[in-house]
Amino acid sequence: MSRNQMSKSADEPSTADLAVDGTVLRFSTAPVSEVADTIRSTRPDIWSPVITPNLHILRVASFDGALENALACAAILLPDGWPVAWLLSRATGWKVERATGADLLERLLDTPGIGQKLVLVGGSSAESLRVVADRARSVGWIVDEEPAPPSEVNDLHARRLLVERLSVYGDGGIVVLGLGAPKQELLAGEIAARPGGGWILCVGMAINFSAGTHNRAPILVQKARLEWLYRVAQEPRRLLKRYARDAVYLAKLAISGRKKEK
Repeated sequence: MSRNQMSKSADEPSTADLAVDGTVLRFSTAPVSEVADTIRSTRPDIWSPVITPNLHILRVASFDGALENALACAAILLPDGWPVAWLLSRATGWKVERATGADLLERLLDTPGIGQKLVLVGGSSAESLRVVADRARSVGWIVDEEPAPPSEVNDLHARRLLVERLSVYGDGGIVVLGLGAPKQELLAGEIAARPGGGWILCVGMAINFSAGTHNRAPILVQKARLEWLYRVAQEPRRLLKRYARDAVYLAKLAISGRKKEK
C-alpha cells in the first residue's frame, strides 16, 4: 500500500527541507489527495502559489534568480519527479512520494467544486481548455478559460492585461496555470503581487493530460520510475541533452547533501 493510500504516521514529517545551491526550499510531503482537499476547502487571504518543481526546474532555478525567488516564496512546494522525491527521502529518512501537477489537477476535477471559482489558463489548444472546463463544470466548479497563447504571455502590455483579468479571482478562487516552467511560475509571482487572495496552481502539462490531448507514460512505466525515458523516446532531440544536464545536476545535489550529512 502506497503512502497515498494510507494515513500518514504521526511521527512522519509533513514538510521536508531541501538545500539547493544555498537556498533552502521547504516541500510538503503530504499526499496529493490531502493537498487537493486543502486547496478546495480553504480560501487564503493572500495569493498562495502551489508549485511542483521537478529536477529540471531546480536546475534552472540555480541560475535564474526570478525562478529561484518564485520557488522560495511559494505557499506549497510538491516534489514532481522521482529525483526530487529521492533527495527529500534522503533528507528526512522517510519515503517521500512524488506529487505531480497532473495528479493534483485530476484530484480537483474528481472532487465537487461546491460553486467555487476556477480559471484554466494555457493548455496546448482551446479544445484542451474546453474539455477540462466541461469536466470541472460537471462537478460544480464555476469555470472560466484563458488560452494565454505565447503571443499574449510574451507581450508586455498583453501580459499586464492578462494578469489584471486573472487577479479578479482574488476573492478565494483558484487560478490554474498550464504554461510550462518557468513562464507559469513567473506569471504566478505577478498575480501574487496584486491585491486579493486565492490559490495559484502551476501545473505544466496537466491541462493537456486531463483533456486527453497528450498522454502520460503508462502506469507501469511510471511505477518503474522511467517516465523520463518514455518522454525522451517521444522527443529525443529536445529532451536528451536536457536530461543529461539534469542528471549531472542531480549528482551534484546528492554529493552536496552527503557532505552535509557527514
